[in-house]
Parts: sequence; structure tokens; C-alpha cells
Amino acid sequence: MGLLLWVAFRDASLAEVMQHLGSAGPALVLVLIPSCLAQLADTRACQLLLSRLQCRLKFSRVFMAQAASEAATLGLPMGFLIGESLRPWLLSRGQQTTLERCIAAVAGRKSLLILTEGLVIAFTLWLGYDIARGLSAGRLGGPLLILVSLGMVALLMAVALLVPALLRSGRFADSLFGGLLRILPRRLRPLLEQKRRAFSRTDTELVRMFRVPLPQLLGPGLLYLAVWLLEGCELWLILRLLGADLPLEAALLTEALVATLRSLLPLLPAGIGIQDAGYVTLFAALGLPSASSLGATFCLIKRSREGLWCLIGAGCFLVARTKPELELRDDPCSSALHPGPEHTRPLPSGS
Repeated sequence: MGLLLWVAFRDASLAEVMQHLGSAGPALVLVLIPSCLAQLADTRACQLLLSRLQCRLKFSRVFMAQAASEAATLGLPMGFLIGESLRPWLLSRGQQTTLERCIAAVAGRKSLLILTEGLVIAFTLWLGYDIARGLSAGRLGGPLLILVSLGMVALLMAVALLVPALLRSGRFADSLFGGLLRILPRRLRPLLEQKRRAFSRTDTELVRMFRVPLPQLLGPGLLYLAVWLLEGCELWLILRLLGADLPLEAALLTEALVATLRSLLPLLPAGIGIQDAGYVTLFAALGLPSASSLGATFCLIKRSREGLWCLIGAGCFLVARTKPELELRDDPCSSALHPGPEHTRPLPSGS
């Protein structure tokens, strides 16, 4: 990580970085707009997925879980695992009878994010194919960059299709339960046996989530497409504010390629090192002047924005953790305590 950062910024000039920042001035506050819109879109999409399971949580409650999970994802090693595990717990905070629905909704969210990331990478490659071909030929002497990106698209699409097929089988949580029984020490097994019904309910909710008719997933899917495209728009906006003229299709392609690199090394918090080196390398390949100093300024702004979201997420975590009752009044999910006919009748086999 440190080596990558040194390679990326070894030629950067502090004077040029300060000049770039000075030229942008107060307009840098505009950088917050794309990320704010992306967080709101993600929150709304998750809220829609929850509503598909008859769990209508308040927007503010879903937003707090979103911001806190995003902070964990950005700020911690293996953050994507911690953030995705934290999200259903925060969504169901203070009402454990909703946990299984929240787990199912988060699983649906992750599947749609993977699917739409693959679609966005494919779209940006098509949109900026000539740019991608020139980058690959100039830097790698062949089509390797395009092939790697297409391979990532294929991998993401395969995962997006296979995971729902596995989860909708109705046996995933039960198989996980059986595996835990085999590997846990014998003295812990009685404690795990007490959770058997929760595992069974999780399977039921996962089946409901992944047997939702496809038209009902169109709204959340479009919102997640917007989330990925807003990442590219943020890159374009920052460069414009710094005085670098980069076409929008090139900005979208750059962000898609960096997202591919970030996906290849998911263990680093916020892709630190690999992401920064990727931006600087692509800025240089695209012919942007003073690419190292420009890249350093860009990464400083982007990391500052991510740091701000980490602070916001930490505050949301504390509020959601210590005062869940503020968001639980008149919560329709509490109907899980007294399930009605719609919760007890079996699913149609073709749903």
C-alpha cells in the first residue's frame, strides 16, 4: 500500500497541488453533491427492497444504517464485509423480529449492486471503446486492459446470477447452520440450537426476496445504476473544478476501470493505494497535464470527501445504536410480532 502511494505521488509537486486547490476555491463544496445523491439513491433503493418484504422503515432510519455501513466499508480493512454485516443489524436495531427481513433485503441490495456494476463497466467500455483501446495499446501494448475489464464484467454478472439462484433455494441459511454445528465446539452447540428458528426464518425471507417479480426490482435496479454513474460524474466534476478538461465518457470509463482495480483487491480499506495509483496512471495515459500533481490533488479531495462520510457515518452509528426508539414508533415491521394472513400463507410455487 505504501509502495503504491509512493509510486503514484513521487513526482507530485506540493506547490502545484496547492495551486490546483486554490484555483477551485469554495466551488469545491460542489464535490459533495454526487456523493450525497448516491447515498440518497442507495438509501431509497434499500427502502424499496425492504418494502417488497412488507417492511416499511422510515427513510431516516434506513439512511442512518446506510451512512454507518458506508463508513465501515470505507474506513476499515475488509470493510465491505463489516459494512454489509453491520447494515441489517442497524436496520433491525431495537426490533429483532425484523432481522431476517433486513438480512434478505441487504442480500438483495448486494446482488443488485454487483449486477449494476457489471452493467456500468460494460456500458462505459462501449461508450469509450476508442479511449479504452488507445489506453490499452499505449500502456500495455495490446488489448489486455479491455480483456481484464470484460473478464470483470463476466465475473460480476455470473455472481449476480448465481448468488440469487443459491439464496432462493430456501436452504442457504439451513446449510450454514449445519456447517456451524459441525465446526463449533460442542459446548457452544446448545446456544446455536436456540437460533435454529431464526435461520429457518432467514431462509424464508431470502426466498421471498429473490422470488420477487423482476418488474418490482426495476426501481431499485435503476437507482443502483445511478449510484455507479454518479461515481463517474464525481470524477468529472472534480477534474473540471481543478481546470482539467476531460470528456464525460472518459471520466465514466476512468471510474469504471478504477472500480475494476478496486474489486480485484477488496481487502484494502477504500482501495487505498491501488485506487490512487490507478487514477494517477489513467490521468497520465489520458494526457492530462501534470498528472501526478493533478492526481494527488484529486485523491486528496476524494479522500477528504470519504473522510467526511466516515464522520457522518460514525455519528449515525452512535445515534442508531443508542437511541433506536426514535425510529421505531409506528414501525409497520412490528407487525412481525403478530403476523397476519399475508405472512403465514405459503408462497406460490411460481412466484
